[in-house]
Amino acid sequence: MSSIARTHPGARPGFTVDSDPIDAMFAAELTDGLPVVPPTEDRVSAMLDGGPWSAAEILLHEETRDTDVTAYQAAVCAVMAGAEPSYFPVIGAALKAMSDPSFFLHGPTTSTGGATVMIVVGGPIAAELGIWGQENLFGPGFRPNATIGRTIRLTQLHCLSAKPGELDKSTQGWPGKFSLCFTEHTDASPWEPIHVSLGYEAEDSTVTI
Repeated sequence: MSSIARTHPGARPGFTVDSDPIDAMFAAELTDGLPVVPPTEDRVSAMLDGGPWSAAEILLHEETRDTDVTAYQAAVCAVMAGAEPSYFPVIGAALKAMSDPSFFLHGPTTSTGGATVMIVVGGPIAAELGIWGQENLFGPGFRPNATIGRTIRLTQLHCLSAKPGELDKSTQGWPGKFSLCFTEHTDASPWEPIHVSLGYEAEDSTVTI
C-alpha cells in the first residue's frame, strides 16, 4: 500500500500510506470505472522488460495536441489494465501505429459518435499470446484481448486526457471503448488475413488499428 504513495509522490489526492490500493486508485480517479492493478515499481519494471523500449522512449505522438506517450507511461497503463509483460510489444506497436498522422488519433479520441481504437493482431504472435478470434471474440473471457485493448483506453484516458465530458465528447459511448482487441480466425476464413492484404507476409506478426 505504501509503495504506491512513495512511487508516485505527485499523485492526485486519494493516495495515502493507509489507503487500500484498489480504493485509492478509484479515489484518485485513475481507473476506467473498473478496478485496476496498482502500478508498483516492480510491476512497471517487469512490464518494460517485456518490450524492446527504454522507459523514456516515445511510443506515441499525438500531433493535434502535441502530446507524447513514453514507454514508461504505457507500461504503467498496461500494469493497471492487468496485461502480461509478454503483451507489451503488441501494446507498443499499437501505440506507434496510432502516431501515424494518417490515422488522425485526435478524431476517435474526441468524437461525439463513440469511435474507438480497434486493434487486430495478426500473424504468429496472436497464437503465441493466446489472443482470441473465434466465438465471443468481442466478449469477456480472454485476458490478452481484454487487457491489450484496455491498456490503449487507459493510455487515452490518462496520457491524452480523454476523459468523458472533457476531451472525450462521445454522446453515449459503448462497451467497445473499454477494450476492442482481437485476432482473425484465419483457418475458417475464406479471405486472406488483413495484414497480408496490406502487403505483409503471412508469417509476419503485425498490429492493425
